Amino acid sequence: MKAIITAIAILIGTSVNAQSTPSETYYNNGNIESRVASVNGADMITIFHEEGGVKETGIVENGKREGQWERYDAQGNLVARAYYKNDKKAGDWVFWNADGSLKMTVTYENNAVASYKDYSGTTVALGDE
Repeated sequence: MKAIITAIAILIGTSVNAQSTPSETYYNNGNIESRVASVNGADMITIFHEEGGVKETGIVENGKREGQWERYDAQGNLVARAYYKNDKKAGDWVFWNADGSLKMTVTYENNAVASYKDYSGTTVALGDE
């Protein structure tokens, strides 16, 4: 979450015009923490795990999350695919276990859970992701 806030703060200070060089922040250990690259008026956000590897990717338009965002575990496995519309949760979110098996799907309407299905057999606690 800190990296998302940092990336969004970078966006506020950058121009809407296309950038030739991405903006980057770094962890204290020197590894890259986040990268923001402007493409056709949208900012492509990449957030990294402190030990390396992509943690999260997504798009920000006008300072708000938009469209598809993906999250990866430290081993590089896709663990979540989410959608935003005007910085609000929207559509079908999908979550996977580390082994790649489907864990859960959640459907959002108007930034609220409309339905969900748990494939892991565990109790689902609904709340803010």
